[in-house]
Amino acid sequence: MNHVFLRPNGTLDPKLMPDKLHPSPEGALAWAWAMEPVLSELFGDQPRTVARPAGP
Repeated sequence: MNHVFLRPNGTLDPKLMPDKLHPSPEGALAWAWAMEPVLSELFGDQPRTVARPAGP
């Protein structure tokens, strides 16, 4: 899931991870959006609709 926090050039997006360790609220939403299909598959559940964050 690390790709969620990276810019196209491979550096951390400070908007999504401002202190380079913890996600911002926007970063946490992007992370949740990226994890939902994986977790749904692992738990044998139907994917839930999660508001997709704006941005790349």
